[in-house]
Amino acid sequence: MIAASGGVAVAGPDVAGALRQILAPARVLICGSLYLAGEVLKLDGGFE
Repeated sequence: MIAASGGVAVAGPDVAGALRQILAPARVLICGSLYLAGEVLKLDGGFE
């Protein structure tokens, strides 16, 4: 995925770590299952 982004994407060590790396409003690509997407939204406070 990083290569497909032209080297712009940055992988995080885990979901929480990846979310902490976001410094400003940005687009985030979640690659995985709908379960993973739900977990990311919970961590980010966007879904309860």
